[in-house]
Amino acid sequence: MVDITNPTSKLGPSKPYSNDIKTTGFILALIAGWFTLALIFSLLIPDSSKNSISALPSYLKYAGRNGGTILFLAFIITPLIIANKSGEMSIISYVKKNKHKTANILQKTSIYAVIALISFAVFMFSYSTIKTRIPEIMPFLWDEAFMKMDRVLFLGHDPWVLFSWIYDSPQILAVMDRVYDM
Repeated sequence: MVDITNPTSKLGPSKPYSNDIKTTGFILALIAGWFTLALIFSLLIPDSSKNSISALPSYLKYAGRNGGTILFLAFIITPLIIANKSGEMSIISYVKKNKHKTANILQKTSIYAVIALISFAVFMFSYSTIKTRIPEIMPFLWDEAFMKMDRVLFLGHDPWVLFSWIYDSPQILAVMDRVYDM
């Protein structure tokens, strides 16, 4: 792993961040594989609920909406970590002394964050596309096994019975929906 506070750490001055680029490329290749598989699944096995190709923009919006918070935190936390490692008592004094270095690190952080957000959205789309088509290939294969596992986890009771009271409270449902949507 490369220390982001020192662009030449462990790699020498000629190849900064080369390990990070290789790792990022590998991860993007895996996600491209999932995406290709999802496209094949969506063409061969139509989804009865909706057109799965049209779901990709909604996943991109979801990643962008929630990713904005992640980007904001990255821009706040990264300088704090860097200033702390350098021994500076104040992040403002560190940034003033190291404007170019801080800007370079924030630029690289934002590039990686954007790549991560887009990758996350594409992976969510791919995973959901494949997952929704499994019942078309082998319907109800695992339903009984999952039902038995639920009963073991909930001491012999069906979880839907234990938690049915939640549906009577719109406030709890709204909170759960908001947390689930994060």
